[in-house]
Order: sequence, then structure tokens, then C-alpha cells
Amino acid sequence: TLNADSISWNFGNGQTDTAHNPIINYNDYGEYIVHLYATTNAGCKDTATDTINVSIKKDSAIVTRDTTICAGSAVQLNAISGLKYCWLPATTISDSSIQNPVAKPATTTTYHLNILVSNDKPVVQDSLKIIVSPLPNIQTNNDTTVCGLTSVQLNASGALSYTWTPSKSLTNTNIANPVALPVITTTYTVKGINMDGCSNTDSVNIIVNSAPQFSIMPADTSMCS
Repeated sequence: TLNADSISWNFGNGQTDTAHNPIINYNDYGEYIVHLYATTNAGCKDTATDTINVSIKKDSAIVTRDTTICAGSAVQLNAISGLKYCWLPATTISDSSIQNPVAKPATTTTYHLNILVSNDKPVVQDSLKIIVSPLPNIQTNNDTTVCGLTSVQLNASGALSYTWTPSKSLTNTNIANPVALPVITTTYTVKGINMDGCSNTDSVNIIVNSAPQFSIMPADTSMCS
């Protein structure tokens, strides 16, 4: 079309254009016969014909929907039945060529699937997004030493809800700041959960020193006879 003064395209799907370098989107798969008509100002005409084979169709092929997982967790991906599968990116998938692989992304990832449903149909494309929620950063007291029968105020932060163990010698196991009254040295562990349901833990060791043992002996006495 370099020497043509006017051109006309017919893309075989009902769309036409007169641009020299048009961009066309096909909404369905199949074979399309494209015609190009070129004309010069002198009245010379030429025609070119080509066939475009659209063999990829965007459709619903992944059963698993967009979802959120906790960092370090895995998720089962499920697709419709087909002959061949290609999941991308493959680096965080257990097997990129099977119907139902396991994905374990370290960060939020969009997975793409190309699936050949049958030999007489186009490759189907679909995608889903796995959002990776970070674990909560749970922090509690530093390890500390107390004398026997001494209470300790425990404090936790970094989450929305908390559970402390062991429950014995705690005033409340389901708050951020219970009071502990350990009789013996005890390690308390707090589990915190964030808004996405992801959890993490921290612990504090309360060392209990025994109270000194002493007694008062009567002073030496003498009795006169």
C-alpha cells in the first residue's frame, strides 16, 4: 500500500477501515478472510487477500475465583476439563500442565491459564488473582524475672484479636493485655489474628524466683533456779 492513494479494508467480520495500518480486534475465534483494496489517483487498482486464524478465546475456564491467602500458604487452583493445560507463571505452581495444580505465591500474583478443551475448538484463556496477605507482626513483653507471688502485666500488639496460652494463671486469655500470676517459671504464647484471618505468634518467658526461706529462732535464754 506504499504507492496507493486510498485504501479500504474488509476484515471479514463486518468491520471495515481506510487507515494504512489499522488495528482490529476479533471478538470470537475462527477463520477470517481479510480483503485489502488499493487505488491510485490515476485509477489503478489492486486487491490483496489474506486469512487470519483466531484460535484463542477468552472465556471462563478457571473454577477458582480471585481469593486472598496468608503469606506462606498455598491454594488449590481448579479449571474446567480439557485436553491440555498451561498455567503461568509456572514458578510458583506445583505442576503447570495439569488441571488442578497447587499455587504458593510469595506475593500477590495473577495466574493465567491456556486450556485446549478439544481439538476442534480454540484455546481458551482465563485468569485469576491470588492476593497474598502478610502475617501480622505480633509483639509482646520481653522475658522477665519476678519473685514468687508477683503479678505481671502482659501486653500484645499487631493484630485484631488475641489468644494466650497456657490459660492457667491468666486473668483473661482473649484480650491483648491480661495479667499473669505464675507460681512457677512459665512461657506464655500469644496468637494474634489480623483482618484477613492470618495469624502469627510471639512468646514471653516469665522466670519465677522462689521467695527466700527463713525463720526466727528464739534468742538464747537462761532461767534462774
